[in-house]
Amino acid sequence: MSEVKRTAIKGFGWQTSGVFVQNGVQFLLSLVFARLLLREEYGVAMVAFTVAELASLLRVAGLAQACIASPRSDDEVRNTAFWLAQGSGLLYAAVLFLGADLFSSVLGASGLAPLLRALSIVQVVDSFRVVPFALLMRHLRYRDNAICEAVPFVVGAATAFLLAAVLEPSDRVWALMAMPLTRIVVQAALFNWFQPGIPRGWPDRKVARELSASGYTILGSNLPSSLLELIPTLAVQQRAGEVAAGAFRIGNNLMVPAARIGHTANYTLFPILAKFRDDVERLQRSILRSMRTIGALAMGILAWAWVAAPDLVPLLFGQAWLNAVPAAQWLALASALRLYTYIGTNALLATGREQPSLVVWTGSLAVGVGALYTIPMAAGDPTPGAVALTIGTGAGFLLSVGALARALQMRPVDVAVALAPALVSGGAGIAVGYGAGALAGGGPQWLHLLAVTVGFAAGFLPICGVLLGGGPYSLLTLRGIKQVIQRN
Repeated sequence: MSEVKRTAIKGFGWQTSGVFVQNGVQFLLSLVFARLLLREEYGVAMVAFTVAELASLLRVAGLAQACIASPRSDDEVRNTAFWLAQGSGLLYAAVLFLGADLFSSVLGASGLAPLLRALSIVQVVDSFRVVPFALLMRHLRYRDNAICEAVPFVVGAATAFLLAAVLEPSDRVWALMAMPLTRIVVQAALFNWFQPGIPRGWPDRKVARELSASGYTILGSNLPSSLLELIPTLAVQQRAGEVAAGAFRIGNNLMVPAARIGHTANYTLFPILAKFRDDVERLQRSILRSMRTIGALAMGILAWAWVAAPDLVPLLFGQAWLNAVPAAQWLALASALRLYTYIGTNALLATGREQPSLVVWTGSLAVGVGALYTIPMAAGDPTPGAVALTIGTGAGFLLSVGALARALQMRPVDVAVALAPALVSGGAGIAVGYGAGALAGGGPQWLHLLAVTVGFAAGFLPICGVLLGGGPYSLLTLRGIKQVIQRN
């Protein structure tokens, strides 16, 4: 293996380990608090998190990625980016705190304002994390980054569970709010421990203009893609109510593991792909390998979530959330389409081809929002929102294939071949999973879920292993998975 490929595989391993810790913690939190809180309370909390996430996206404004890709020295980046991050943090904290009542009124969500004021603190504290994160990624220190990302999730979850045990039932929503607040404080401290981000001088105007221009250009692509993740929850809440918004987020949470694998792979590859800016042939190979390998591994989780959702949702979250089942299945398809779009546009952004990426995500957002506000919705039903999101991500996927063909001279047929392992093995897993579920009959729900899972694994793993260049048992062990990734 080349040193670049070895670094990418090792980095992906560390990043994935950190992501699994984060996913496990987030899933456990959603599982516990979906049962502890009233459905309306849980829905409002999810809306508050969504608004805060949107503020965080605008606050960072592509600054971290601009720092990663900047040719400037570490000191130049640190000295200027730190002050840009601080100013932006104070601005968006003020927007959330002072505009909390306005957000609550526009979204029609009672009880939203105090939650947003509490989450405004996150904007200030998290600004201390931006520069250390960028410096770690510039130097491909994936292990340190994984530790800084994962450990705070565990601390935050422990804090939330402790508060939930001591607070009155009517106040338990604040236990859930304590999770991001605690996490961000610990995260900022850890990042600065591993990679100090405090500047050694004052900002430079020229560097500030360069980072801002690059950051806002990257934001131009990141914003539509992130809005496509955040707006559906808000649209469902507006058109179908808090209960539907809560169910939508539960369905979305089931897709988080696979989605985070895609995000992790993109973060890992971004600084590496930036080195291939002028080497189109290596870029093409890297993109196709990513689609083939990362897509297949993520598809395993998404396809399993599709077939297991009818048993998984009521078992984990209770019968009250059955309305999340069809939404979860549509969201699995939406997540798969979005994953492949991310892989393509990530390479475009990393190599300075921002315009095609902007076109892809803007088009996807326009189609998705149009569908969200035209497809009829009924109170308490999140499924139309999930269908609308799938339509938007489908448009984005088709646009990304066109953008790759135009910007990097990639043939659509090569993209189709790279997708084959995921599509064939995922389809086989779903078919065998449904068959195993039918044979299990109408016994206990946990037994039905077990049968579906075993059936899916029997259909997916051997076929996917063979199509990725390994043997039928290659995906059954960590060593086998590593060998498959190395071959690709």
